[in-house]
Amino acid sequence: MTGELQFGEPMLLWGLILAPVWLVLSTLFYFWRQKKLARFADSAVLGRLTPDFSPLRFFIRAVVFAVALFFLMLAAAQPKFGVKPVPVQRRGVDLIIALDVSKSMDANDISPSRLKHATYSIDTLLDKLAGDRIGLVAFAGEAVLVHPLTTRAAGFRITLDTLDTDSLPVPGTAIGRAIKAAREGFEQRSIKHKVLVIITDGETHDTDALVQARQAHEEGVVIYTLGIGTENGALIPERIVGGRQDYKKDEGKYVMSKLNAKLLQELAQESGGSFYRYTGSEDVLDRLYGKVAQMGQEEFAEQFKTMLNDIYQYPLLAAVLLIFFEMAVGARRWRKR
Repeated sequence: MTGELQFGEPMLLWGLILAPVWLVLSTLFYFWRQKKLARFADSAVLGRLTPDFSPLRFFIRAVVFAVALFFLMLAAAQPKFGVKPVPVQRRGVDLIIALDVSKSMDANDISPSRLKHATYSIDTLLDKLAGDRIGLVAFAGEAVLVHPLTTRAAGFRITLDTLDTDSLPVPGTAIGRAIKAAREGFEQRSIKHKVLVIITDGETHDTDALVQARQAHEEGVVIYTLGIGTENGALIPERIVGGRQDYKKDEGKYVMSKLNAKLLQELAQESGGSFYRYTGSEDVLDRLYGKVAQMGQEEFAEQFKTMLNDIYQYPLLAAVLLIFFEMAVGARRWRKR
């Protein structure tokens, strides 16, 4: 709510209790002092012994200092009210890679397998990233954000090395769910460019993929697709009982897995990105990273973000003025010469 008073450090509001505590302690001190002095003389004599002391001024100073303390703690809690537009420079990239770990990625039309080349391509991109954050989504028939956005390539590589085509139990290739998981992995208010790179053979019957790509584009996410495989395709290896190599069958016929370049092109076009066909050449990866890096170097000074308006300076100024006033009042009576 922009019209509500908010605090950057709300826990410091407990410090406001110091103001009434100070008043109580000052009052107790005054009566303790009077009781001590009463042991030596009665009130009439004390008035002559301490002619300069003014009880009224003593309590005025105590109240003024208590109010100053209240405002001081209020300022320390960083009060904020309303919002203000602040110009920002948009620089750097938040990159999430969605890696297909379905069974079709075991096909070896790109030897030794599509998945091996996919992980190699990610590893190559990691070496090129400089200061950008990177996250990882693994998907088959379901999608999981297995590594949130980070600048630490070492931890990312450990997660990447653990993935294979047995990582997710649900079969299939749900690209739409992968895009949704990536959208949720981005920070919505981030001023960085949001880039999603989908590495897959595109072999899916997921009708939700294009819908998710449009929603991602509306949220500022640019999608690049990297197609792994060939249009001629290959059989999908399976291991059966006894360890003998066999291939996946459907209704008694071998399943030929092929690259679905058309779908991957459409996904990229929906979000303003590009489609790349990976055949084992690093030139493709250089072109893909060149696009991502170019986005990270762009700056948009005309971009604005809204920030809560700080108003701590007002209670701080009030506290300072009250402290000076308390010092000026003093505890002694003013005497006419």
